[in-house]
Amino acid sequence: TLVDEIIDYDVYKAKGIFAFVRYIRSRKFDLAINLRWKSERDTIIIGFSGAPIRLGLGNHFLSFLYSKTTQLNINDTHEFEKVFGVVSPIVPRPEKLQPYLFISDQDEA
Repeated sequence: TLVDEIIDYDVYKAKGIFAFVRYIRSRKFDLAINLRWKSERDTIIIGFSGAPIRLGLGNHFLSFLYSKTTQLNINDTHEFEKVFGVVSPIVPRPEKLQPYLFISDQDEA
């Protein structure tokens, strides 16, 4: 319910990163978010995605490709806090952070 679509890079891997970037650009997304902390490939994809808002961590040598960044010490920060940190430029921080765990009907069964 939280995700409209998952685009699998591996489907495009044989064609290369620039073919994938062209595909992403053709979709004309408004927002691109990189939740991987140490991936040059993903930073390049997000950076050249064509999305006006490109979010990622600012402590990466390619972080100039993002339109908005967050500085975090990734070694001393929980994954939940890292993810929230990346989206914090566009999502106001609640007073109390509580993770949401989605359980599908299939998982429930």
